[in-house]
Amino acid sequence: MEDIKDVSLEGLQSSQYIKPMRLKYTQVKRGRLSSFICRNSFSLLLQDGRAKFWDLVICHNAVYIVLFNVDRKKLVFVKQFRPTVYFASVRRNLDMDKPKPGVPINSSSTPASDGVTIELCAGIIDKPALKAQEIAREEVRTIFSLFHLRWRYPPLALSDSSFSVNKYF
Repeated sequence: MEDIKDVSLEGLQSSQYIKPMRLKYTQVKRGRLSSFICRNSFSLLLQDGRAKFWDLVICHNAVYIVLFNVDRKKLVFVKQFRPTVYFASVRRNLDMDKPKPGVPINSSSTPASDGVTIELCAGIIDKPALKAQEIAREEVRTIFSLFHLRWRYPPLALSDSSFSVNKYF
């Protein structure tokens, strides 16, 4: 795995991948606590009708593909460096409760391997001209070409309604 250098945090003005939003709502109490919850000593905070908000991030939809190697009888996963996972590790290692943009980050204290994940083959749906099934097919082709694998069967045959894979690798 490669290492990383020249790590810093910058402010984000806009992004084509995410959009910060605030959800405003009023939660109204309806009904009573069930005896199950009371008997099992769970605490439940009943809302009092006050206006509230929750900050969230809207991002692209994505496709996820489960790959199975028929010859080896094993699932196929992808190992990738994920900057968000790396930064979470940096925050823990450097005890950065409130990170500030513009401050360089000492990457020698956190190895790049801390940002490596093992995950399903996946891709964001960011090409309006392509259907989700076509994006899934592209992602699988990319994985196969990166690792010089050969198709055992024709490329993915996905159903339009359920995304079920009809052929395995």
